[in-house]
Amino acid sequence: MSKQKLILELQKKAIKALQDSTNMLNVSFTLIEQGNHEEARRLQNEARAKRNDSVWLMSKANALETISVGNRSDSRTDPRSLTRTH
Repeated sequence: MSKQKLILELQKKAIKALQDSTNMLNVSFTLIEQGNHEEARRLQNEARAKRNDSVWLMSKANALETISVGNRSDSRTDPRSLTRTH
């Protein structure tokens, strides 16, 4: 897969994770209105995790894009180094 395709794929996944997070927060708000605070908190935590995933994915896409523009060759250009450690 080319770097440009990898960057685009990471960006798409980041946007999807952010959309999912937003939807979860909307549902959480409805649950709060209905008085289901425990489920709302659980969903808020899940939304936060999705948002964190989105930020991480976009960070990797931006790093790849920056490296592509700079055309440097170091360990950061290796797509295999784009694995999440947590």
